[in-house]
Amino acid sequence: MLRYVMECGPVFWPMLLATGIMVAVIAVVVVQLVRGRATDGLHGTINAILALGGVVAVLGFLGQWVGMQKIAAVVAANRVINPHAVAVGLREAMHTAILGLLVLFIATTVWLILDTILRRAARRAA
Repeated sequence: MLRYVMECGPVFWPMLLATGIMVAVIAVVVVQLVRGRATDGLHGTINAILALGGVVAVLGFLGQWVGMQKIAAVVAANRVINPHAVAVGLREAMHTAILGLLVLFIATTVWLILDTILRRAARRAA
């Protein structure tokens, strides 16, 4: 696991932080729904889930750009291209982009489910 984290480069740590915050927000909303607390103020909270998913996706594309810059630097610095160095840059570029899109997909799915639950609860209360 640590090897995978190191392959993702420096952009992975902010991605991991934003994903952790997103998971914490999801946990808070689910706990409040299970306990039957008032659902009036939760719409703003679930919007944070979607926003954090978007932040992770943008960071993923930033990581892709950083990885491509590493590839460009290796190619520009050497007359003979080192396939291993190019592969390291490609791994960083692809891992962060795919991970960012995966987190965005999960965030959107969770947001849709929670939004549907909150809308139904609001209709029942009205």
